[in-house]
Amino acid sequence: MVNENSDSQTSQTTSVESAEAIISITGMHKWFDDFHVLKDIDLEVGRGERIVICGPSGSGKSTLIRCINRLEDHQQGTIIVDGTELTHDLKNIEIVRSEVGMVFQQFNLFPHLTALQNVSSSSGACRSSRYFLSPRPC
Repeated sequence: MVNENSDSQTSQTTSVESAEAIISITGMHKWFDDFHVLKDIDLEVGRGERIVICGPSGSGKSTLIRCINRLEDHQQGTIIVDGTELTHDLKNIEIVRSEVGMVFQQFNLFPHLTALQNVSSSSGACRSSRYFLSPRPC
């Protein structure tokens, strides 16, 4: 937050970039049959913010990221990525996937390349991605 003084009046200005959520998840639930893997997830990630999703193997990290990229359906709640709500509408899914890439944990990566080089050298859709999601066990 920046305070600016002009003519003895104080106005407060907040950077749009820091206040704008690029990912917003509200009340999200995901089940695999009877197994309730993600329970009432609320998450906001601001534009330019970096976060870590950390947990033991099997705790739902990859499932959460797969839901954000709509590789998995969520059954309840809302997921909004850069202003586009993820629903069953294929057009919205295509919009999000054109902007969000996912680096998988261990499949088909070239060991001599960095993570960014691996993503950049893959299909054309990934080259244009502005955001990358990568699950890592803690």
